[in-house]
Amino acid sequence: MEKEIQPNGLWLQGEKIEFCGKLFQKISSDKQYEKLMPRSLFIDFQPDEINEIQNSEYRGLFHPDNFIVDKQDSSKTFAKGFYKQEGEIIEKGMDRIRKFTINCSDLQGFFVFHSVGGGTGSGFGSLLLEQISINYPKKPVIGFSIFPSRIQSQNTYEPYNYMLTMNSLLEHTDVCAVLDNQAIFDTSKLLKFKQVNSLSHIIIYFSYTNGRKSFYKKIDDFQRKLVPYLPTHLLLCSYTPFITIDKSKIEQLHTAELSNAIFEPSNMLALCDPRYGKYMACSVFFRGDLSMNEIGGATSTLQQKKTIQFVDCCPRSVTFCLNKVIPCIFPNGELGKQRKSAFMIANSTSIQQVFSQLNNQFDEMFSKKCLCFRRNRRGIISIFQRKTQIFRIRLQRN
Repeated sequence: MEKEIQPNGLWLQGEKIEFCGKLFQKISSDKQYEKLMPRSLFIDFQPDEINEIQNSEYRGLFHPDNFIVDKQDSSKTFAKGFYKQEGEIIEKGMDRIRKFTINCSDLQGFFVFHSVGGGTGSGFGSLLLEQISINYPKKPVIGFSIFPSRIQSQNTYEPYNYMLTMNSLLEHTDVCAVLDNQAIFDTSKLLKFKQVNSLSHIIIYFSYTNGRKSFYKKIDDFQRKLVPYLPTHLLLCSYTPFITIDKSKIEQLHTAELSNAIFEPSNMLALCDPRYGKYMACSVFFRGDLSMNEIGGATSTLQQKKTIQFVDCCPRSVTFCLNKVIPCIFPNGELGKQRKSAFMIANSTSIQQVFSQLNNQFDEMFSKKCLCFRRNRRGIISIFQRKTQIFRIRLQRN
């Protein structure tokens, strides 16, 4: 939308934009337009979500081979997703990824989007991360992981799926943005949103488009500036303002208000309070009708208040970037258009609050061996014990 690419993939030729060459593959061209296809792959064991894309107005944007659907679901369990059909689905997926990489003139890395609570997102997502790490060991992997809600849960296996997935995230991703379903639910309920995903895709969109010129030129710069050392690469995100369409015409925040609001717990996309943790790295992306002088004045006041605490081993600094282009609003969405907005991605010790709550939920279930009796013959209990021990050792180091 921002680059005026039509829903059918047609791009009216104008100024050559580097962005299009990185994320899109040119598949046809003439004097009036170019036909572009995103370098994206959709894999699911249930056809409902993929069918929704294929039946939408954006169906002409994607190649039919970019959709891989299995006839049998993963039964909402990690094991079914990880060991699905003796590797048939993962072979199809990796074959398609290889074709993508062959057509790339300069492969920089991978973005992987998945859920941690579901069977496909946890099990198959872990398998996919492992295979990418094996086949492309020198290419960074940026993960966007949706963590399960502790209150509104429709899958009783979520604590188990979470625990089995965490080791893959720590081992096979270079940067992982933690998006908490509970925090997204709370924000959506407060704004009376019907489309919960309208919040999560905003974060994914802003994380790349905001900083690709001023913050990083290549994907590995993302890791270099936000991750001082591994395995401290599980990052916290926030966004402001969340304004509905009705209020967007009358409510516009000032620069100082944006600077303060971006660090507020209510705007975090993970259920944690950064005031009870310390930052190791922090980057804030401003967008819209702003100037660097306004941002500099607002942020200097913020730093003088010492509301942002850094660990002793890391320099006390916050990176600020500005993109003067007003962000696009997704069609048929519920978020209103803002002339000014801010997005933050940070490396903070407060992210452990998310894992501590999920760990407690897992411990409560596993101590009673809930849902384990049918899978004990497969060695599931010993696997849980080993995975839990490894993860908690890594979490303590983090």
